[in-house]
Amino acid sequence: MNDRAQIPSQLLLTLGALRDKAMAADSLNALAFSIANDAYPLLRFRQALVFAQRAAGQFELLCVSGLAKPQEDSPYLVWLRRAMPWVGAQVAGSEPAWLARDELAPPPEVADGWAEWWPPGAWCVPVHGRNGLRLGLIVFLLESPVQENLVPLMQGLFRTWAYCWSSLSGLGRLKGWRPSRRQLLVVLALLAALLVLPVGQTALAPAGIVSGQAEVNNSPIDG
Repeated sequence: MNDRAQIPSQLLLTLGALRDKAMAADSLNALAFSIANDAYPLLRFRQALVFAQRAAGQFELLCVSGLAKPQEDSPYLVWLRRAMPWVGAQVAGSEPAWLARDELAPPPEVADGWAEWWPPGAWCVPVHGRNGLRLGLIVFLLESPVQENLVPLMQGLFRTWAYCWSSLSGLGRLKGWRPSRRQLLVVLALLAALLVLPVGQTALAPAGIVSGQAEVNNSPIDG
């Protein structure tokens, strides 16, 4: 029997709907909102968070499930900014990772907030671009690990999220040539020099040739 026939039809419909919503997103924020909220019927998480990866292992919070716009000065978000570099370092590869608080030894500043705001486990799904660069991290807060038979079925959805993320952000693509700061300054200096060079101007208009000393010569005899 075909393995696909053994998959519940409702699950296939849910996965298809999530891929369609991702493809319909017109901005990275819209995609993050769809990831954080539309995946709830599939995973039944307590909370979902979508982060964009920045330089030096820092993360920017794009969306929290159930919130239209997170409050930047809330104690929870302040703790997230401190905790996410450590959380991101625990997800080394490109595959989703299950992080259990009891099995890890987070630093005190992470452990205290985890005990207060997070459930026992977090399922972290990395988002990578086509060049292998990690673009973001999705964190699903769960009471228990995801069922093993569900993870392979979600791989197509993860690839769709990564494809849309790359397209909407312009990141994660193959790198081409980019001018350095010094090269840009040289180009700007050349353009400035061209602006001060004298340029002769000409104009086209209808005209006739007229002598400066015109004289009339008549014949003394008719004919």
